[in-house]
Amino acid sequence: MIKTKIILPLLLLSSLLVACDKGDDLREIFLSPTWKLSFFQEGSQKVSPANNSSYTLKFYDTTFAFTTKSGTTITGYWQADNKERTFSCSQVRVSNGSIDGDDTARRAEKIFKNARYYEGDSNYLKIMIQKNSFMQFHNK
Repeated sequence: MIKTKIILPLLLLSSLLVACDKGDDLREIFLSPTWKLSFFQEGSQKVSPANNSSYTLKFYDTTFAFTTKSGTTITGYWQADNKERTFSCSQVRVSNGSIDGDDTARRAEKIFKNARYYEGDSNYLKIMIQKNSFMQFHNK
């Protein structure tokens, strides 16, 4: 009887601790992998660009670099909140070339400039303007 009185509260306490959402591990999601573009979602339309694996995204402590198949980069600053899963970019700019004529890079630039949320883990990442407007990356 005494063991039950001790064990039951401990079990309840441990289940509460496990249920606590500590938020995502931002280092694991953003800083570990080099991401490869999978596709864009625009409303109900999924757009898979040709040579999408030629487009890569790398995050650093405060900056990011999205590299196109021609070597042009879209860079800027990023920040994320791991509890609310918000995401934003600032000072987004194109360097080392131009994205004129590259619809994939132009779509990516638009999403970086207007991003509000993220979703994912160390295997996939969505950078989202809204639920049905995002670009998705994969790690492998």
